[in-house]
Amino acid sequence: MKTMRLTTTADHRGEAGLRLLLISVLTLLLAVPAWAHRQPEVVGTLLHDTENGAPVTKVTWRFHAHDAMGVLEALPEVGVPNLDDESQLIELAGYVASWVDYSGGEVLTLGAEVEGNYAYVYQLIPGHVTVTKAGILSDYDPAWSNLINIEEPGGKIHSVTFTADYPQGTAAALVH
Repeated sequence: MKTMRLTTTADHRGEAGLRLLLISVLTLLLAVPAWAHRQPEVVGTLLHDTENGAPVTKVTWRFHAHDAMGVLEALPEVGVPNLDDESQLIELAGYVASWVDYSGGEVLTLGAEVEGNYAYVYQLIPGHVTVTKAGILSDYDPAWSNLINIEEPGGKIHSVTFTADYPQGTAAALVH
């Protein structure tokens, strides 16, 4: 004998309600990343090294591509921002140089490139120097920060963060 289950309109309403609830929950879960706001931050890495027996500091600045595009858009000499344009990467490197001060040495900008979602600016400074001022993105977004990781020989790392809480990025909290 074959058994059949009879369903009522109430059963269908309950199933429809459950489906609607599941769809609503999934929609909210997918929307959560859109609510998050990424703080504009540039991460710098200072590596104290030697070249040809002389001390040097190698510096790499990493921007999220969105922030780099915002900076380029604000520069009057750029026009339409394009991270694939080598001349605009040179402008980005010049922008970095204008917002960072070091404790000594002549800064040589080696270049800039884009990889994935990030733009990088490379600098070389004779001697072992530190950053005394960093205000990259301060003219772009009031919530800016510059995190700088200082790598010493032997693997010891110090991190310094410059933010708008410190006047023009001239002071920072040292974190070990």
